[in-house]
Amino acid sequence: MCGQTRELDLSKNELSGHISADINMQFRGLRFLLLADNKLDGPIPASMGNMEWLLYLDMSKNRLTGTIPDSFGNIGVYTLLLADNKLQGSVPASLGSEAMISLHILDISQNRLTGNVPPSLGNLLSLEVLNLENNALDGEIPANIGNLSFLVIFNMAGNHLTGEIPKEL
Repeated sequence: MCGQTRELDLSKNELSGHISADINMQFRGLRFLLLADNKLDGPIPASMGNMEWLLYLDMSKNRLTGTIPDSFGNIGVYTLLLADNKLQGSVPASLGSEAMISLHILDISQNRLTGNVPPSLGNLLSLEVLNLENNALDGEIPANIGNLSFLVIFNMAGNHLTGEIPKEL
C-alpha cells in the first residue's frame, strides 16, 4: 500500500523521533510529503535524495539536526521547506544543481546554517522565493542571484552578510 501513496500529510501533530532512513523505499512514488509542525528530531536521512518523484517537501517547524544532505540536489522538487529547525553546516551547493531547476520555493530560514551563500543558487532560474533569514550565513551575496528573473521574495535578514548589494538585484 505505501508504494501507491502519492501524498502523505502528517503535519501539525505531535509526532516525534527520527525520520526513517529507508523512507525512500517505504514511499517510492510519493509526490507530496508534509511533516511540518511536529517534534521530529535527528538528522535528515541522505536517502531522501533518492525520492525521485517528490515534488513538494515540507519538514519545517521540527527539531531536525545535522546538515542538509548533499543528496537533496538530486530531487526535482518544486517546493523545499526546511525552516525553523536546528540544521547546521553550510547551504549545500548541490541545491543549485541541474536536477533542482524546477524549484520555485526554497525556505531554509531560522536554522543554524553557516558559511557563504553558494553561487550555485543563481542557477535556480524558476525560483520565486528564496528565504535564508535568521541563520549565521556570512560573506557576500552572490551577484548571479540577481539573474533570477522570477524571484519575488528574497529574504536574507538576520545573517552576517558583508560587502555590497549586487547591482543585479
